Amino acid sequence: MKRGRYGNGSVYQPKHAGESEAPPDRNWYVTWYDKDGVKHRATKREDDSPFATEREAREYLKLKLADSIRGVASVSDKSLRYADLRELVLKHHRKHSTKSLKTLSNGEESIKGLTELDVYGGFRDKNEDGTYPLTGTSGRKVSTITDDDWFENFVVRRYKDGVGNKVIEASAKI
Repeated sequence: MKRGRYGNGSVYQPKHAGESEAPPDRNWYVTWYDKDGVKHRATKREDDSPFATEREAREYLKLKLADSIRGVASVSDKSLRYADLRELVLKHHRKHSTKSLKTLSNGEESIKGLTELDVYGGFRDKNEDGTYPLTGTSGRKVSTITDDDWFENFVVRRYKDGVGNKVIEASAKI
């Protein structure tokens, strides 16, 4: 776990310009690092109640540090959707100028194997005429996509569709 200037995390009362110390009635903030070394900050609990005392903030910090050691994603990560992951994949391919990134006739960017993942991720629908219109949503939550059997179910479905190993491997690479 990456350590910051204050160790794995800290609690503090923010000071505004011109203040030598924060007023005692100001709420406390919590910062911590996750398992990937990414810094997170919380000004409130998940139920939107602020940290009124240093003790409350320290208790929350202990919980978040325990979660980060176990690899549990923070609340902000749980709100990620399939579309967010899809955009990160496309951004990576744009950055590295890979040959697998193609611009379709309608102007969209795609990668071989991505279209069926889009359907399974809830980002697109598959019509009987072979078209793939957008659903108008951001797709499934990442927390439902990262279940252990998600990709296995996808592979089984693709085999039932009569797709060969190379096409499934293209999706697996993504």
